[in-house]
Amino acid sequence: MTIWPRNNVLALVAGFASLVPTIFSYRWLEQPIRRNDRIYGSRAIRLAAICVVVPLGFGLVVERIADTHLGLTQPEVAPRAGVADDCGFTVDSNQWNEEQCTFRVENSKGKIFLFGDSQARAFADGVIKSGNELGYDVAVLATAGCPMAARAPLGVSWCEDIQDRLVELIQGCDYKKIMTWHSSWCNGTKTAQPKLVVLGNSVTRYLGDEYRLPTKDGSLPQENASRIDSVVVATQEMIEKIKNENVPTLLIHEAPSVFIDADISLLQPKSKIEARRYSDQASRNAVVSALDRALTGVASTATFDPASIICNADLCDPVKDGEIIYHDSSHLNVKGSELMSNWLTPKMKTLID
Repeated sequence: MTIWPRNNVLALVAGFASLVPTIFSYRWLEQPIRRNDRIYGSRAIRLAAICVVVPLGFGLVVERIADTHLGLTQPEVAPRAGVADDCGFTVDSNQWNEEQCTFRVENSKGKIFLFGDSQARAFADGVIKSGNELGYDVAVLATAGCPMAARAPLGVSWCEDIQDRLVELIQGCDYKKIMTWHSSWCNGTKTAQPKLVVLGNSVTRYLGDEYRLPTKDGSLPQENASRIDSVVVATQEMIEKIKNENVPTLLIHEAPSVFIDADISLLQPKSKIEARRYSDQASRNAVVSALDRALTGVASTATFDPASIICNADLCDPVKDGEIIYHDSSHLNVKGSELMSNWLTPKMKTLID
């Protein structure tokens, strides 16, 4: 629990304001008690008990006020708790839990793969719902910080291994380097190639200094325009690799960001959950627009922008029909993910058919 204001100006005001009760208690409480010769023995014990119990009780009351938001009701910021939250690939142990992360239907027509980083994980519930409705098993491999792109972000070299393995998985059982961690998908001569690959990658994460995507020649882009171009090109190259395996691809763009501050204090007894302007997300929108332009008309390829169902005019609202659809400021929760299903299902069906 936070009881001190996070705003610097408010903290300064609160600091000066705290001098008033300090001076008062020193002048009219502390000094009279210290100079009172009659306070000794049992009186001193009772006084000590009061000095401990009263502050402790006040602290408990303050904590209760913060925990209950002063008795005001508000929608709770929903945790992820999605069915595929633990479906990342562990490089150190060379493991991926195929059984846990494949969501099956009876008489399956084949498999759909969902690959990407934390955005793919946030989209999983909606993609699984759509895929299962169409009669397909859906397998999820979504590793936070590792986009399904042609290159790994700066400082995340282990991601290259994951990207290579996912491409090998798309190539199916006919590929000569069958990995032990997906050999169970191979049944005799039957290929395990997916019927569709769905990609979900973050955008804004890879535009900052810390996790930039290198350019094709391996250099690090400096200007924002160059960073945007690097993300677009790396994503295009990965989609081209998938296309070369004769597997259709659906790219789901990063969800537009909203404002969620779950921290509470005496001056902010409720979590702040607010809409954010679509027009304020220029870098994210630039990548989305560039990818849409580049992939328009490309055979067996489609894109979907969650902003099309989340943003109304220029506002992207984290609350839909009275329910929060975001887990944090940039990731959908289960409700938000499943909300996309009505739009994903026809796109997926068109690509597969």
